[in-house]
Amino acid sequence: MICGQLYLVYAKIQKGKLLTYNNINFSSSGSPTEVYTEDRSIVECSRRVLNDDSICVASYDTVTYICMMYTLCFSPLIDVSNTETYLVHRDYSVLRPRDCGDIHPGSLSGVYTIYPADEQFDVYCDMDIAGPGWTVFQRRTNRTIDFYQGWYEFEIGFGNLESEFWLGNKYIHLLTSTGKKKLYIYLEDFEGNSTYAEYSDFSIGDATTNYTLNVDGYSGTAGDSLMKPGDRNQNGMMFSTKDRDNDRYPDYDCAQKYKGAWWHNMCHWANLNGAYLGGPHSSFADGIEWFTWKGYRYSLKSTKMMFKGNYQ
Repeated sequence: MICGQLYLVYAKIQKGKLLTYNNINFSSSGSPTEVYTEDRSIVECSRRVLNDDSICVASYDTVTYICMMYTLCFSPLIDVSNTETYLVHRDYSVLRPRDCGDIHPGSLSGVYTIYPADEQFDVYCDMDIAGPGWTVFQRRTNRTIDFYQGWYEFEIGFGNLESEFWLGNKYIHLLTSTGKKKLYIYLEDFEGNSTYAEYSDFSIGDATTNYTLNVDGYSGTAGDSLMKPGDRNQNGMMFSTKDRDNDRYPDYDCAQKYKGAWWHNMCHWANLNGAYLGGPHSSFADGIEWFTWKGYRYSLKSTKMMFKGNYQ
């Protein structure tokens, strides 16, 4: 039996490239998008796959002439006791995604390997919250990962891509330095409410700029806590950690005082890497804060920061 994970899709469709397998046994919860009952050969079924870029995989029964086509990029349920049923799948082996925007839109959210420039590393791709193709670089869900880390840790990244993590400033810069990117920030509180902030332009500088934040073009329901006017506006600010003070406050290190590495000014309207304080708290501005939604004394339940190409 061929392992189902062989068929996890890692890149965009390339027309004309197919893999076929027979005498196999798969299990999956997927249902076919289209079913055809009069294809007289596997060639006809394969041609249907090539003619529809939304299709990742198909099964073909040479006895019943049934061709079942699937948009989701995992293996369908195929129970085979002989060599009469075939699986047809696009060959993605020659294509390497540069970021999550190159993952087929029918794929599931999860961890994928990407190949930007001469690099290779894993990222978490969100295909659900705001449509497909988002590369996640920050996620908070609980207290399992300590986010009160130093400059080096935030530069190379830390945590678990399946739960809480920071991707790493060097990788965020690499992925946002080519082509226009947009930023999506998803927030949840402990009362079951969610909101979002989207920015049509997003990037961070390289290490020589101390990973300076560049954002523009707010829209959403959370309010603009990155570019809100005043001396806490974070656009254009350098990244600060507990051991690298790059903020504009003359009296103390904002990352130390408010328990969160961030693009502090004097200091912040948002502090999404702050302490996980579990909702309302008595301390000031040191939790997971988004001021324009919950103020300075409410630490959020979960956050997700992610980007994708902005081609509009």
